[in-house]
Amino acid sequence: MNNHKEGQSFWVFVPNVMTLGNLLCGCLGLVGAFNGGEGWALYCIAIAAVLDFADGATARWLRAPSEMGRELDSLADLVSFGLLPAALLMVHSRSLMPSYGMSPWPLELNTQWPMPTFPSNGEAWWLLCFAAIPLASAWRLARFNLMKVPTPHFIGLPTPAHAILWMGFLGSLSSWPVTWLLKLEGWHLALAALGSSALLVSNLPMVSLKPSELSKRFPYLRYVIIVLVAGAVGVWGFSGLFAVMFLYIPISILILRWL
Repeated sequence: MNNHKEGQSFWVFVPNVMTLGNLLCGCLGLVGAFNGGEGWALYCIAIAAVLDFADGATARWLRAPSEMGRELDSLADLVSFGLLPAALLMVHSRSLMPSYGMSPWPLELNTQWPMPTFPSNGEAWWLLCFAAIPLASAWRLARFNLMKVPTPHFIGLPTPAHAILWMGFLGSLSSWPVTWLLKLEGWHLALAALGSSALLVSNLPMVSLKPSELSKRFPYLRYVIIVLVAGAVGVWGFSGLFAVMFLYIPISILILRWL
């Protein structure tokens, strides 16, 4: 009997280690975001997303779900898919401002500020709009943990999908001239962040790749989606990823409404 419990606790530990890896990626990504390593931070989101998918799949495969894993997953998602995308967007929006790199305080003795600082004189109070992302993510994750009966689909935009949406957008800027085409400014991103944060806490149905009634009715649907995503990313890179995630929202609504 004791051996069974010890074996069970060992298998519970395996997906939890993956979840902690997700959290580690979020922490490392934050370091990169605030120190000029945007590419590093983007790849940290990508690895965190893979681990987030893998820990749940592993827990189901090993039949080792746990309350600890459930809570750890929410904490890791808040950092990797809430705080990290918000930090990346704030830093990128700050870089679009004319006063980028100027210190808001007088410099004495010719000292240099070690990194670009927050703008002064209310120049960009709208940078606080990016705080809506971790706040909405925390609300969504807490709401999910309180759900007693699991739903066959997501309610609202999942936090990993939201982070990947922004990851695809920021990653595509170097290859896709969206800044030039749209004359993108920092406050445009702030407004977009408010809109995407509203999707996080909305009641809109979103397709889930986890086993559900929909996957039973259409057993190959999730595999088709995975192949399409992989193909788009393989051909167009970050631009393809952004396009797929951008279309995920209306396609989810159409699929769950009509199928």
